[in-house]
Amino acid sequence: MSCSALSIPPRSASPDLSGELRQPPARVWLVLLGLVFVCAGGRPGWAEPAAQNPIQGSAPDTSALIEAGSATIHTLIEGQGRPVVLLPALGRGVADFGDLSGRLVAAGFQVVRPQPRGIGASTGPTTGLTLHDLGNDIAAVIRALDNGPATLVGHALGSRIARVVATDHPQLVSGLVLLAAEEGQPTPPEVLHARLMSYDPSLSLGVRRKLIQKAFFAAGNDPGGWQDGWHQKATRTQMNANLATTAQAWDKAGSAPILLLQGREDKIAPPENARRFKQRHGSRVTLIEIGQAGHALLPEQPQAIAEAILRFLQR
Repeated sequence: MSCSALSIPPRSASPDLSGELRQPPARVWLVLLGLVFVCAGGRPGWAEPAAQNPIQGSAPDTSALIEAGSATIHTLIEGQGRPVVLLPALGRGVADFGDLSGRLVAAGFQVVRPQPRGIGASTGPTTGLTLHDLGNDIAAVIRALDNGPATLVGHALGSRIARVVATDHPQLVSGLVLLAAEEGQPTPPEVLHARLMSYDPSLSLGVRRKLIQKAFFAAGNDPGGWQDGWHQKATRTQMNANLATTAQAWDKAGSAPILLLQGREDKIAPPENARRFKQRHGSRVTLIEIGQAGHALLPEQPQAIAEAILRFLQR
């Protein structure tokens, strides 16, 4: 496929978000996403933070480099108490959890934020991976803490990695909190288009802001916090690992209790996904639907999310 076949709009153009597109399978749009990166070319300003300052806006009690086989995972460790491990969404770093981390630490929990491979000081092979490999990174962090088992909080793709850890290493997981868990429900074509194009670093900030709002945020919510914080290398690594992993790897999600937090206006992982997940897993799952929230969730309803997670942790 040529770059022109993607119909990437020029920097000055506003993309047509209302055109009818055929809904491709998830594997197809992930391949298209990779082509967006290739076709955009150059070094996007939003792609990678400076290595000497790998996690901005954080004041951790401890910042550790933890060996995980052939990988090294840069991990923020804050507070004391039962551990809660936070796993960000596709291509995003642990700074997304800044607000939630502070609330959990204040409530008496130890918050652990492992930075994904390819972001900041986290390193390791980035090809030939599956979600099992990325899950093993998290398992190594939990073992190194020697304070487990831990509750895992995973956002979007992070929720899949959390479920893989719970399946592969059940002894390390005491509970799962899944935010915006994608279950394969088709995404509306115009939303798929907005999501795909929002990753294109060649677009102007104004255009990308509109795309991000349409794909990830509920109507009326400010998408400004997500204009930055995207990491191209990590996105490629994670989407390829996701493609190489069957749904059976994360579908059962181990055996620990699950809190499922669902934005009522999530267009990427719509509420019906969460309701089907609840039906499959029964009483093991507590489902909470959060109003005025889309797929981004964390910057949209931080207080509601924190309160729900704290109730689950203190059960």
